[in-house]
Amino acid sequence: MKKTLLVITGLFLGFSLLAQNAAREIEASINSNAKFTNEKAAFYFEGFEESPDAGNGVLPTGWVQKRTTALDEDPTTDAESPMWFRQENGVYGFDDPDGDYVRTGVGSLAVGYTAPEFTWAISPEIPIPTPEEGSTFLEFWVWYANNGGSGPYPSSYYVNVFADGAWTNALSTVGPTEPENNFYETPVEIDLTAYHGKTIQIAFIYEFTDGYQMAVDDVTIYNSDPVGVSTNQFDNLAAYPNPFTDKISVNNAKVERVVIYNLIGQEVMNARVNGNTVDTSELLGGVYVVSFEGDGERVIRKMIKQ
Repeated sequence: MKKTLLVITGLFLGFSLLAQNAAREIEASINSNAKFTNEKAAFYFEGFEESPDAGNGVLPTGWVQKRTTALDEDPTTDAESPMWFRQENGVYGFDDPDGDYVRTGVGSLAVGYTAPEFTWAISPEIPIPTPEEGSTFLEFWVWYANNGGSGPYPSSYYVNVFADGAWTNALSTVGPTEPENNFYETPVEIDLTAYHGKTIQIAFIYEFTDGYQMAVDDVTIYNSDPVGVSTNQFDNLAAYPNPFTDKISVNNAKVERVVIYNLIGQEVMNARVNGNTVDTSELLGGVYVVSFEGDGERVIRKMIKQ
């Protein structure tokens, strides 16, 4: 049985919104890891927390949407609704008071099951550095249903990578026989080591199969080289509160400096720790990647400034 779940703030927004946010009921949506924070030492992170137009579900700055009739076509045609959107309960997207469609924070990348053909959500350009050692991985979390118990609605999605002027398929998740449900329970990883020294784009591609809606959150690219990642004093670091306001407090580790980056990798704050706190009163609200450093070691956390 089909069911349309949507949030409308203000006046009725028309048929396109109904189609955009189409969702099927799921008998069980267990999201036990929903509020855990990714703590890998990442050099790229997108949590879909910010939008230039949250009220209309617009994706973060730099993301674009395309539509093709086949997976191996070049994505040159702009997508029209229904397509991917930024999910935030009470603002735009599925009616989601329990936060099932969001892993961390308030936002995620989502799509209703009526999006036609192959609908691409394409990231901005991402430089992949060449490390001295180790491999590089893309990690992301999905709310994905292949068998939700309400009908035979197999679902399919893909991940493609653009580099050197061409798109390459890196992951195919094709219903009905292959995949299991994954309600943010385990991350999906793709090896990007072949792209060291290149600039890439990532595309999440939803195929219309009359299947289930889906969502993506906490997209991270990181290097597996343990250099610079805590194996000692930072194992038990406590950084709080999260979300924070005017300060961040640290405990259980000797932190000398805190370096804060925005989600496109720009350093926005670099400060010494005073006692066990760092003043963040001049930092604008938003989602940040925070590096805690001391004694030649560091650990990375995603934190939110309210």
